[in-house]
Amino acid sequence: MVLDSAFLSRDVPLRRGITLRCHERAGAGGPTVLLLHGYGDSGRAFAPILPWLPRSWRVIAPDQRGHGDSDRPAEGYGVPQLASDAAALLDALAVREAVVVGHSMGSFVAQQLALDHPARVERLALVGAAACASTAAVDAMAAELRSLDDPVPDAFVREFQKGCLARPVPEAFFEDCVAQGRRLPAWIWRAVYEGFARFDARDRLGAVGCPALVVWGDRDAIFERADQDALLAALPRASLLVYEGTGHCPNWEEPERFARDLAAFVEAAAGTQAA
Repeated sequence: MVLDSAFLSRDVPLRRGITLRCHERAGAGGPTVLLLHGYGDSGRAFAPILPWLPRSWRVIAPDQRGHGDSDRPAEGYGVPQLASDAAALLDALAVREAVVVGHSMGSFVAQQLALDHPARVERLALVGAAACASTAAVDAMAAELRSLDDPVPDAFVREFQKGCLARPVPEAFFEDCVAQGRRLPAWIWRAVYEGFARFDARDRLGAVGCPALVVWGDRDAIFERADQDALLAALPRASLLVYEGTGHCPNWEEPERFARDLAAFVEAAAGTQAA
């Protein structure tokens, strides 16, 4: 699936010694929005929502370390390292602060970024998220990943992505997600999993002072309603939107609605009207 033609894809060297592929659309006076994708995906995973986001927004969707066309160093796949990459990317792009949107694994990175660099996060949107990664579904992946070998089977990636969905998505987009996942060697699948599977910010999120939006599909097979309640209890300024009949990926399954809800959240917090 091709990104919006207004997006420029380029390699951005970071001061941390790695290079991230970054997909970016210029804005016109609106906020900067940083989109952090989930496990096994890339910045291209936000393609469904891009046409619906306000054109005034500057939108930045990187391939996180190890994913897509970004570097795959031998180590550094913990959530704190990924959050440091995100902060370094903002530095490299001369962005002082951004609205940070994190999906699934990207939600852990977004939370960590808000904790480690609070001045950089203007608002926080967490999609298919949890404050603690350890759930039955996440923990069950460990055994399967131990036996994963190269080349990574198409069936593994396809079933992984299907398990995230409760609603159909465009075939071309789904196939692109599968192709992106198959590009990752087995050791990356394991290293990234080991990096986020122990994430637990429940006792720290009280320090996050910015407004937060939590978006959850009530047919999410990864994170349950109790995980959303834990986020709401921990984040001082959080609100929840529940998408009925939607799975782990509201931004894929209902992209127009998600973009509209995200814009309303940003506008309400900023007191401005996006164009």
